[in-house]
Amino acid sequence: MLRTRDWKLITRQPELAREQNGMRKLPEAFAATKRVNELYHLADDPSEKTNLARAHPREMEKLQRRLQTYLDQDPGLPRQRQELDEVTKERLRSLGYLE
Repeated sequence: MLRTRDWKLITRQPELAREQNGMRKLPEAFAATKRVNELYHLADDPSEKTNLARAHPREMEKLQRRLQTYLDQDPGLPRQRQELDEVTKERLRSLGYLE
């Protein structure tokens, strides 16, 4: 999600978020869907009722580039898949995240 003074961009990539570090993050049905984008003009639509993603493709593109630049610079995001130790895997299994 990215928010500016006038716009709010929500972009989901379920196919990427489905599994991270061996944990299921989203239900199977949602994970199989395609990327979802939402764009709201906050001054005109503060309740975020009207998705303007298709009506404003240039603004979508601009905000997506801005978000990607931010994500690329964030050192807190894992760049590679990390292996979990057995203790962590067992804890995740007990919570239902792993099979």
